Amino acid sequence: MKRVLAVLFATMLVGQAWATKNYDFKSEMLYYKIVDQSTVQLVGSDTYKKLVSVIIPETVTYKKKNYTVVRIDDNAFSNCRVLEYVSIPVSVISIGGNAFEGCAKLKKAEFASVESLCQIKFTDTKMEETKQKQYQGRVYETIKSTKNINSNPLFYAHHLYINGKEITDLIIPKGVTNISNRAFCGCSSITSVIIPESVISIGNYAFEGCTNLVSVTIPNSVKSIGFSAFADCTNLMSVTIPNTVTEICPMTFRKCSKLESVSIPNSVLKIGHSAFYGCENLVDVNIPNSVKEIEYSAFGRCKIQTLDIPSSVEKIGDKAFISCLNLTQVKIPESVKAIEEDAFSNCPNLKIVYCQAKVKPEGWDTYWIADKQLSKSFSRNEIIKWGNDGNATANKEKQKNAETPSTVNKENEVENLFQAWVDVPAERYYDFSAVCSSGQTLYFKYMFNPKTVRICRPMWYPNLVGEYKTYGNCEKPKGNLIIPETVTYEGKTYIVTEISAGVFYNSKGLTSVTIPNSINSIGSDAFAGCDNLTSVTINSEAQINDAGIYLKKGQLWYYVLDKSTVSVVSDGNQNYAGDIVIPSKITAGNTFSVIGIGGYAFAECIDLKSVTIPNTIKTIGENAFRSCIHLTAIYCQAKSEPFGWNANWNPNKYKVVWGAIDKFK
Repeated sequence: MKRVLAVLFATMLVGQAWATKNYDFKSEMLYYKIVDQSTVQLVGSDTYKKLVSVIIPETVTYKKKNYTVVRIDDNAFSNCRVLEYVSIPVSVISIGGNAFEGCAKLKKAEFASVESLCQIKFTDTKMEETKQKQYQGRVYETIKSTKNINSNPLFYAHHLYINGKEITDLIIPKGVTNISNRAFCGCSSITSVIIPESVISIGNYAFEGCTNLVSVTIPNSVKSIGFSAFADCTNLMSVTIPNTVTEICPMTFRKCSKLESVSIPNSVLKIGHSAFYGCENLVDVNIPNSVKEIEYSAFGRCKIQTLDIPSSVEKIGDKAFISCLNLTQVKIPESVKAIEEDAFSNCPNLKIVYCQAKVKPEGWDTYWIADKQLSKSFSRNEIIKWGNDGNATANKEKQKNAETPSTVNKENEVENLFQAWVDVPAERYYDFSAVCSSGQTLYFKYMFNPKTVRICRPMWYPNLVGEYKTYGNCEKPKGNLIIPETVTYEGKTYIVTEISAGVFYNSKGLTSVTIPNSINSIGSDAFAGCDNLTSVTINSEAQINDAGIYLKKGQLWYYVLDKSTVSVVSDGNQNYAGDIVIPSKITAGNTFSVIGIGGYAFAECIDLKSVTIPNTIKTIGENAFRSCIHLTAIYCQAKSEPFGWNANWNPNKYKVVWGAIDKFK
């Protein structure tokens, strides 16, 4: 968030400089630009940064002529950090991008009426962010993302006022036909919403993040409910979707964690991606016989117990029911021709899947139900039933099995069935587990060399680890971890040579780790997210490069490059502040020389005042000090810029003091 604020602050400065040169007139501390013969827009100014409250007038007079205020310009009040109150008149029909971004103290947003608020066009600003991790000039990871920045002051104030009164029970007036995009986004003060029959559409993000919203009444006049319209309404308990809606848009009810039931009408043809993802109390879901497609992650992390897919459904998307931990039984009709990857992965209690199709139809992904839980399920004879609707056929089969005892080894039979249907071997993600000398349980997998093993996660899908306290129903390691050099299982001793990628990811209780001589490889991000890891001991013979280990020492975060060197990296939240002195070496288990500063390491740290860089630094990555708006100087022990520093390491051209020996004490 601080990175976004810093970028926008820099943008604001440019915007304000434009406004200062290009506004047409000033009235009561506010600046305006004439749009046409009768209207004006309010533009930004440096003077706004001191304002605590702003009342925007409906009309202003310039040269004895009245103008109506119809718009608030882009960045107009961006980063006005002491602004607490803003009043928007009924005349305003448009608010530009980033208009109130960074107004951290904004508490009250007052509008002339609910009706006028519903009609305002709020401009979404798409901000693209790029983060790079570098070492010695080599980019080894590039992350790009796009974020929408909200222009509604209510999103930052959270409290809606109409004519001086805070609104908790919101009643949309009769006559309103459309609720605009983001109209009430982030308004935590409202607890209920009544929408009249005149409304035909609810915009994108319209009520997103209304965390105290408990109930909403949606009439049959509504034909469309937008993208993320009720996402993150964490107290919303039930909702009835009107039979005029034909599609549940992506993320409409995402992470409505208290939602217990939902009524989906027969008019709905498609359930969009992540529509109910993270509705952790959603038990009762009746998918009607009109739905043809269930998109990816639509019901991920819900509390559904049994699932009867209607015969109208033709496609079940990727991860559609992922991590439905209470799901025990699924019925899939013959109409389904495509089930994408991971559709039912990480459903540990899924005991049986009835498929009306006699064989796996063409178009089903090989891994639609293949994960680490399935292999455990097969060992308990919990298998897929083909050509079975789960009713009479199941009872008949059960009776037949009872009358005719099997002479075939059940485990082998199940494994063969699994390989025939799903085309992957029936094995757990790990081969065995063992308790190491420091008391933690670790998981191991055999390697091609029969005498060696690697440490792995018990999960089939490692990207889920960060969302849960446990991984693979096993407690994450914590405390002081000593990786064993050898491990014994069923009378055989194996050498531990590798740590797989992401094995200890997000193990926040981990404080120190010792790496033995036998380790020759550590996968990427093996120890990423271990926020309390302060000590790493790598034994002298261990071959470690690009170790995937992040550790904290003092105020700074470091990335372990090998057993003797580290690089300073971003702290993840971009909170570096004050006067930073980078040491030439640190002792954190091993003694490491500090030889690099990663790309974007201090970018957008808006409270950073000065940085002192030792002579040991050989590389500085791209944009390392980008948009550090209060950075007064960079003190470098080197007398001139060494070879290997990225040409764009100081893009804002902050003052650099070379040969600053006196700063190192």
